[in-house]
Amino acid sequence: MPRRWEIWEIRLDTPSEGREQGGTRPCVVISRDAFNLSGLETVVVCPMTTIEREKFVWRPRVDPVDLTSLAARWSPKTSWVQTDQVVTLDVRRRAYRHLATLTSSQRRTEIEIRLREILGLD
Repeated sequence: MPRRWEIWEIRLDTPSEGREQGGTRPCVVISRDAFNLSGLETVVVCPMTTIEREKFVWRPRVDPVDLTSLAARWSPKTSWVQTDQVVTLDVRRRAYRHLATLTSSQRRTEIEIRLREILGLD
């Protein structure tokens, strides 16, 4: 079962519409482990993109040095966490493999701050 701050390869084709993120891509798990391990078999994630959009200041940057990589045949690239594209998903149907873990406390804090701003949890 995915744990918080792990990066998993996730299938997001629900199908997506308009500006919704689709396809299969790395996603960072943002839900707490108490939820992730509760038996619901769902997790809350933010997709990641390698496309920087300077105007989207709510998308924190993550560099390969911020990760502990696990997956064979996966080369992490500088990416941006799409905190504006939060998704809850069924792990059994959508999660393929654990790619890495976000180990940088600074990056984790940036993601939490951006999520609070977007969701109005301040």
